[in-house]
Amino acid sequence: MNPSIRHDVLIAVHPFEFLSNVDGIETIGRCLQLELITGLSKFRQFTLSYSAGRPPDHTRPAYVVRGSVAAQNQAFKITIQIIDERETLIWAHHLGMAHHIIDQQAVDALISSIQQQLNLDLLNRRNKVGHSSPGAYEHWLYGMHELKRGTAEADAAAREHFTRSMACDPSLSLAYSGMSLSYFNEWSCQLWEQWDLNHKGAYEWARKAFDLDQQNGVAALVLGRIHVYESQYEKGEYFLREALRLNPTDADNLMQIATCFVFMGYLDEAQNLYDRGVALNPIGADQYYHIASFIALERGDDDLAIALGLKSTLPWVDFRAMMAAAYFFKGHVEEMHRWWKLYAEEFRLKINKGIAASPEESLQWLINISPYRTSCRQKLFWESILNKSTSLQPRVFARAIKSAEVNSFAAEGRLWKLAYQGTTVFLPESKGLKDLARLIAAPAQAFHCVELLGTRMTQEGTHVFDESARRAYHKRIKELRQELSDAQENNDIAVLPSLQEEYETIVAHVTAAIDRKGRVRKISDSQDKARSAVTWRIRNAIQKINEVHPVLGKHLSATVRTGFYCSYVPDTPQHWSTV
Repeated sequence: MNPSIRHDVLIAVHPFEFLSNVDGIETIGRCLQLELITGLSKFRQFTLSYSAGRPPDHTRPAYVVRGSVAAQNQAFKITIQIIDERETLIWAHHLGMAHHIIDQQAVDALISSIQQQLNLDLLNRRNKVGHSSPGAYEHWLYGMHELKRGTAEADAAAREHFTRSMACDPSLSLAYSGMSLSYFNEWSCQLWEQWDLNHKGAYEWARKAFDLDQQNGVAALVLGRIHVYESQYEKGEYFLREALRLNPTDADNLMQIATCFVFMGYLDEAQNLYDRGVALNPIGADQYYHIASFIALERGDDDLAIALGLKSTLPWVDFRAMMAAAYFFKGHVEEMHRWWKLYAEEFRLKINKGIAASPEESLQWLINISPYRTSCRQKLFWESILNKSTSLQPRVFARAIKSAEVNSFAAEGRLWKLAYQGTTVFLPESKGLKDLARLIAAPAQAFHCVELLGTRMTQEGTHVFDESARRAYHKRIKELRQELSDAQENNDIAVLPSLQEEYETIVAHVTAAIDRKGRVRKISDSQDKARSAVTWRIRNAIQKINEVHPVLGKHLSATVRTGFYCSYVPDTPQHWSTV
């Protein structure tokens, strides 16, 4: 690793200077120094030093935080300065504090302000002459700055920075969190045709970030958001509250947690987190107005939702639909329609790749990106747009695209592209889709269920597995029960899903292979199991297709036969591309 590249940001927090000789002044100064070191250390990109000396060269650029305490009437006047390695003052701040009392709220706001100012200074250096070798954290900052643009192109640019950040320092957990966020944006909002790739990328990178540094509040936040969007609310809440515990002074994190809490129905707590975030970062409050408007709308304060929404400078794509809902509840029909049209146009340009969408398609996208746990106040507005009742379920992570393509049923990477009668959809890979592709490629040909299942038939009467394998299975089941019990007792929510999945898979396999008298079944007994398994996965795949492409779903339901032998038998010849 090149020692000339800085991997994090070293901050030397100097002891405070005492400008008055009064009782308690030294205690206040020492306490403030320790509070700053403790609070800034929660931002995992910073390395804190007590040293008053100049940091070593290989950590440049570094910063020095220094301050003074002076008695003023019945209080202390405190001055804080941030100095960079060029001895340039980049920020200064004054605050007052009562004698012998540490105002924790004021200290938290100070910590947040220092973090925000350091980020701003590092971002400003990007365009300065002579700054040609940004370090790991700076690349992370650049990537996060790109993510705020909210486009697929910006997400790609952000990933380049996160990759460079990891190259500078493979141990920087924040870089992995950033990579996860780039995929999360596309998974939850943008590239529906790459649902599987982006969902997997979001989760795996977040998991790596948290495994690298379990004190990383950003990594915990991202994992929490992912679980909420998957409707795994208990897991989501665990990680969100963990993020809050790990760093209660990160204003940006607080705002993201507040948004998730709205979806989970914790409206009062969401409001409190928002207020706290603004108190921590009052200068950046204009970046958060759209979140405040969202909270106000769901709490039923439509006037406030509108007032804050009109001040917003960084709105989400769906924010315009939220504004339309606020005007709907106020009875301002003209404004409601105006904002809905603005949303429809934004959706067409940024989400639907320039293709005009029907109200149903636009609304389905809103449902997809709104993981409400129970109820949703906007639902009444959505029903008025469609003039019929609607539901928050299902949240279908696939998007139909009108096209003039020929019929297609083929894999593209880990997604499947299904085109039929001018409409194309993309779905995540599944065994049922593979079965259907094989049937469609050979119309009227019958395939035995065991052949589709991929199980190689042996001689009649051969057991599914021998006694040695049986003992091994039972031993592993016993071990997994103990591991599950330990994980539940220790509230180790991170490993519970994988343990439960392995346990259920083994139990299902052994159960299917054992008859009612406890004897291992023979292969001949397994043919009915194969028939059931293949039938289920084919019908399940057709059901998922029907949710996003009803015309194709109806066609397959009528033409695909299942049983011991499966086939695709259309009434009229169909021309398919299955490659």
